[in-house]
Amino acid sequence: MAETGEPFNVARRNVEASACQSPVSDESYELIEVEVGDYDDGSTYSYRRRTESFWGRWVIKPDPGTTATAEHGPKGAYYGVAQTRQGRIAVYTGTSNPAWRPRLADYDTLAEANMPEDIRRLAAEALGIREVIHRDI
Repeated sequence: MAETGEPFNVARRNVEASACQSPVSDESYELIEVEVGDYDDGSTYSYRRRTESFWGRWVIKPDPGTTATAEHGPKGAYYGVAQTRQGRIAVYTGTSNPAWRPRLADYDTLAEANMPEDIRRLAAEALGIREVIHRDI
């Protein structure tokens, strides 16, 4: 890492991508489209919907029945986690509650992603990532 001058997050993202149990080829990526919303004129209950797309693969498909969290978060929220073609982590937060808008955010690594811990554990398991702390003792 030091010899190539890679920033730490890029190196970490490469390690996470290589930790996947099966190698990822370009053919395994698909065009993913999700509906998101932007609040209109500052109102918390009125938002404009739009579709955003990216190339990636679902690690956890968003499903209100199976990917809702037992932890904190908006009532009626459910999550989807994807690995993008660039090796980033995309987190989709859908909702059945009309007061909350659906969102899509992307992060350098799974550890940095803003999501409930139970969803993060499911995603880490699906990616074959396990936490290992190396101690130089």
